[in-house]
Amino acid sequence: MSKYPNTFLTASCLFLTAKRWQVLGLTGITALELGLNSKLMMAHSPFGNQTKYVAAYRIEDRQMRSVSDPDGQLYRVESRNTLINQAYNASSHYRNYNDPLLFNFHDISYYSSTFATQTRLMLKSLGLFSKNARRVSSEGLNPVTDLLLAIKYDVQLNAVGQATINSRSQNGLGFAVPNAFTQVKLRQNSALVNQERILQSLQPSATAYFGQAVRLADHVSYDATAPTFPYRHTIKLRVTRTGYLYYNDTLGQSKFTTMRVNGHLVPTKFNANGDIVLRSLGYFDKGSLVTLTVKRTSASLGTHVHLASLDQAKFNSIKHRLRASRFVPTYHVAGLHTIVSGPVTATHQQRWCYIAIPADQGWAATVNGAKVRTRTVIGGMLAVPIHAGHNHIRLIYHVPGLKLGALISLLSWLSFLTWTIWNRRRLRDTAN
Repeated sequence: MSKYPNTFLTASCLFLTAKRWQVLGLTGITALELGLNSKLMMAHSPFGNQTKYVAAYRIEDRQMRSVSDPDGQLYRVESRNTLINQAYNASSHYRNYNDPLLFNFHDISYYSSTFATQTRLMLKSLGLFSKNARRVSSEGLNPVTDLLLAIKYDVQLNAVGQATINSRSQNGLGFAVPNAFTQVKLRQNSALVNQERILQSLQPSATAYFGQAVRLADHVSYDATAPTFPYRHTIKLRVTRTGYLYYNDTLGQSKFTTMRVNGHLVPTKFNANGDIVLRSLGYFDKGSLVTLTVKRTSASLGTHVHLASLDQAKFNSIKHRLRASRFVPTYHVAGLHTIVSGPVTATHQQRWCYIAIPADQGWAATVNGAKVRTRTVIGGMLAVPIHAGHNHIRLIYHVPGLKLGALISLLSWLSFLTWTIWNRRRLRDTAN
């Protein structure tokens, strides 16, 4: 309902009617406005199919239970598809950011107005797609971030059978790391640079873990009808490592939805055009020739587009080495506290235990019963100091400000109660 007729009607009711009719008139105006707004909004709103939703929900819930930490362990799961979306209209654009809460599993995808900026920016600098300050997705995961974020399984749901469950990282929720790991600083939005720094801190190597692909040619054509991404690049590459080849545009000048490798469209879950996300181009052997086609806002790739392959054999050696010190905790809720605990065994060089939990305020830690001070590492995750040999880590989460807030609320209630009693006595004394 337009604000001008509404204002006129309200003013008329207040100033041109008798007092006994004002309440009835304002009630009628409010009901009319709510009714018209509801009709206008709902007339073009797509509705879901309740029957389809219930059936799909039950199947998805059953299939996700097998990976929603039934043994009390704490890890993350990448859900590669969804079943409940079939109940929605195609124009609804349901993005599944709340599925982990809906089906009780831990994922990367997240949507919240209270999302910690530190965590989001860290994930974005590791290659994950973040559309805005309220959300982050699992788009952009690769073997390195699987390791760092404890992605234990990925799940492909099946509407007519059993889900397909594949293992990803089996290195627990964390692992023992040397001091060098705690000193790593991330470069904003440069996923391949940051992942190389992290791997070098875990196991220094004279040769890079990410081998830069050799650019043999870059043929550029211009499309005057394309307003945003008019430059079409056809890039010839030679791969220098055996492993997955990645594309990282650190300035966000690329169109991903039409990107092709050797003529085949590169699959994508989200529209990240013009944004920053680590894009996997596929697995290739060393020496392979690759043709990449991508539309961009710029006629030049420059130094801001990184094309490199992760050396799979070198990376596997790191994972195997770290597995001896993996941290596989259990967790439970006790009253208002969340408790995460488990053992980890470290060498003399491994002075910290990296834990794939965001370093939010409220975490307190003990090691073998003694209080320790946690540290924020790689821009947003927890690390706990440990010593050589056996360590038992216990993390307890206290809601920040809970005690102070409860005390203020109690004092406010007591003050109000005291004032109420005093005021009633005063009025009674005055009446007498």
